[in-house]
Amino acid sequence: MKTLYWLVGLLEGEGSFDLANSLRLRYGTVDLDSANKVTQKIRGNLTSGHTPTGRTFYTVQIHGILAYQWMVMLYPLMSARRKQQIKKSVEEWLRRPGGTIGMLNGQAKLTEKDIREIRRLAKIRITHDIIGKMFRVCRSNVGKIVNRKSWSHVS
Repeated sequence: MKTLYWLVGLLEGEGSFDLANSLRLRYGTVDLDSANKVTQKIRGNLTSGHTPTGRTFYTVQIHGILAYQWMVMLYPLMSARRKQQIKKSVEEWLRRPGGTIGMLNGQAKLTEKDIREIRRLAKIRITHDIIGKMFRVCRSNVGKIVNRKSWSHVS
């Protein structure tokens, strides 16, 4: 929990929440130790460049569903200004074709609770055909859920 508050503090000061080609969470710093810590914590992509004065500058980024998951987790702890940035970015991302995930997709027949139950049933060797009938979805969709090709954001 302490690490989460540390991350919130860093992102309040040096982070950004926006929509480029995809939903994006970014952190920029000249401190390599902080950049490495953030990279490990959020499973981000670390790049470097130089400031106009020649100093090395590090950027950590995550995109898409991973950025969405972090934004949802960080949202309650952020300032009003950052909350507004997160809200605006997520809402715009969800309006884009292909931007919706899981229950946020208006076409979804299943809930996250259903997804967890489907995976639990498959683990105890109930066939995908039977699970599909139980939840009124086709066998191939059950397979995609079990193999995390769909609903991958649900643990």
